[in-house]
Amino acid sequence: MTVVSISLPEELLRKLDSYMEIKGYASRSELIRELIREHLEAEAPPDPRSRMTSILVIVTDHEESISVDERVVRLIHSYQPIIKALYHQHLSEKLCLNIAIVAGEAETISILSKGLRSIRGVRNVWVLNILEADRGEKG
Repeated sequence: MTVVSISLPEELLRKLDSYMEIKGYASRSELIRELIREHLEAEAPPDPRSRMTSILVIVTDHEESISVDERVVRLIHSYQPIIKALYHQHLSEKLCLNIAIVAGEAETISILSKGLRSIRGVRNVWVLNILEADRGEKG
């Protein structure tokens, strides 16, 4: 097995250790491997041409970058043809929540989410994809 070293802020490491104890993991490595597997499976790309509706949840940090929300909104607006809704909420003096609902090709939505992750001050981006076929089967 290959060894990969990572740097974590102390607060995140404390949370990781606490979670590890609560859930009964034998080691940090075991927990991190499982979290990575779960994330990769959840983010597994569908066929790039498949149509889907996605909910993008973006948490921004103004202490890291004052203009982060302006850049987030500008990027989302550059995808105007696929935007269905956009919501912005202040969580605290330093954190904001942006939620975008978009509908289009999987590849386009993937490019948008990658662009959001690359913006300095974006703390988290979560993507919930709903394949168009899934919506029809459940309805």
